[in-house]
Amino acid sequence: MNTCVEPFDDSKLYESILRTEETENADEPPERQGLLNLRQYDYTVAYDDYAIGYKEAADQLIAGIRTERRLDSHLAYPVMFLYRHYLELRLKEIVIGLKEQGSLSADFDRYNLWPQLPDYRDYQVRGHRLTFFWNRMLAYWFSAIEAGLVTGIALEELEAKYDVVGERINELDEIDRSSEVFRYPVDKNGNPYQIRVLNSRELRHVRDVVEGIAYHLDTISGLVYEAKEKLKEQYEHAVHAYYDDLHADYLIGQWKDAR
Repeated sequence: MNTCVEPFDDSKLYESILRTEETENADEPPERQGLLNLRQYDYTVAYDDYAIGYKEAADQLIAGIRTERRLDSHLAYPVMFLYRHYLELRLKEIVIGLKEQGSLSADFDRYNLWPQLPDYRDYQVRGHRLTFFWNRMLAYWFSAIEAGLVTGIALEELEAKYDVVGERINELDEIDRSSEVFRYPVDKNGNPYQIRVLNSRELRHVRDVVEGIAYHLDTISGLVYEAKEKLKEQYEHAVHAYYDDLHADYLIGQWKDAR
């Protein structure tokens, strides 16, 4: 335990974290300006930001591990949590994107030119079970492929690895079903978690496995985002084709404000 006491800046923590009119960077898109009104979010972009951050933090921790010494073993807990949380956020982001894509597509097929998409409460994805969100993602994903909403040469490569990726996700889910094992030494009843501390070599192996999973999930994420943006463009063209430009701009602006 560190017993050294060093001076530090006693300014308030939240003055530098919370978004204010004074600190807002007008050049940044809203989803990257900090804590915003949730209705202004593009949820897939927001989840993507968080997911990338957790994974990169774990990668950098592992890159900083110097030896097999016990001194570095305590990094196993944050590293494993960060990787697990990356996977949870990425899976939830894809599920949200596919749900939104499905909503757009369904309304478009019914010739409703500009659907009122569900607000953020409908996009909440509760729970922490990785296997649950993996299976839900696959169900939405296969439906999107069958409907022709997602296309690309990467689909064949992804198809060959679904089983392996699912096995690795299930393996981590079995170790930590509640996203608490790597955050606390005991459960809510005070019982210690029975886990073995991984050494630096094993942590690097975990990094490599997660990197393989990330390749496939990040590819799916990108394809879903591209397909969703294409659908949105189709809506804008449809609105402009149906209404005069002034009315169309007003309708599109109202919809975007409601997001």
